[in-house]
Amino acid sequence: MLGGSLLNPGPTASPTIPTKLTKENAPTDIQLADQGSSVTVTWKDHTGGAASYVISVVRQDAGHHAVPQTTEAGRTSRTIAGLDPSIDYCFVVAAVLDVGNLAAADAVCTHRRPGPAHS
Repeated sequence: MLGGSLLNPGPTASPTIPTKLTKENAPTDIQLADQGSSVTVTWKDHTGGAASYVISVVRQDAGHHAVPQTTEAGRTSRTIAGLDPSIDYCFVVAAVLDVGNLAAADAVCTHRRPGPAHS
C-alpha cells in the first residue's frame, strides 16, 4: 500500500513543521544603529502589532549564524549585543505570523570595513 492514512501515515512521513516564507506583512524600513559591539535593529510593523519577530544575524567574515533573537508581539526594535566591532553583520527581520508562517524582509548589513578600491 502506498501512502497511508492520518492515523498511519506510512514509512515516508516526516515529523517536521513546514515553514512558509512570504513577503506579505513582512517588516519594512529596516534600520541599523551601529554602536560597534551592539547594533539596534528597528523596523515598521505591518501586522497591527499582532506578530512577534525573529531577527537572524549572520557574520560576513565566515557566514556564521548567531542565535536568532526574538521579540514579543508589537515590538519594532531589538538591540543585538556581543558583536565584534571589526566584523560586518547582516540582519534579517521576520514577522512570525503563526506556527511555520514567516514574513521576512530582505537582509540589511553593516558597512564597517572599507571595501576594495575600485579603479
